[in-house]
Amino acid sequence: MEEKKISLPDFRNIDEMAHFFDNNSPLDVEGFEEVNIKFVKAKDTLPVRRGAQRRSAPRS
Repeated sequence: MEEKKISLPDFRNIDEMAHFFDNNSPLDVEGFEEVNIKFVKAKDTLPVRRGAQRRSAPRS
């Protein structure tokens, strides 16, 4: 038997929202469901710019 889902209330501020989710699971809210997400590291999209790096002066 599946528990009845609760509707998401209208929050007046972020504190009310935090209190709600501190005391309720997002899976109990109507319209929310568990999903599997895989995070992958994005490849570097900036081109390598040769000559843009300056060499530091030698230390004495």
